[in-house]
Amino acid sequence: MDPTEDSVPPVAPQQEIRLIDVSITDENIALNVIVSFLNVAQKRGTFSIAESAKIFECIQKFVQPPTTEPVVEPVVEPVVEPVVDEVPVSTEA
Repeated sequence: MDPTEDSVPPVAPQQEIRLIDVSITDENIALNVIVSFLNVAQKRGTFSIAESAKIFECIQKFVQPPTTEPVVEPVVEPVVEPVVDEVPVSTEA
């Protein structure tokens, strides 16, 4: 028995859909398919570095930042301790 067989669980292969088989039903899907084709072209070495940077800049205009729940910071009340005036105690008799 090979010791590495137990350490790596088998991974089910993901079925990829070809870009040319995607149904274009709205603008969002159309834009995503265009971006996917640009990524394929980039992987094939179609664009220069400067062109890739400009394409990336354009794509970022359409990417929505991840929405997170607003962070509510707790209100911390300052602790105010009473000030007691100290009266010097005289030890002289």
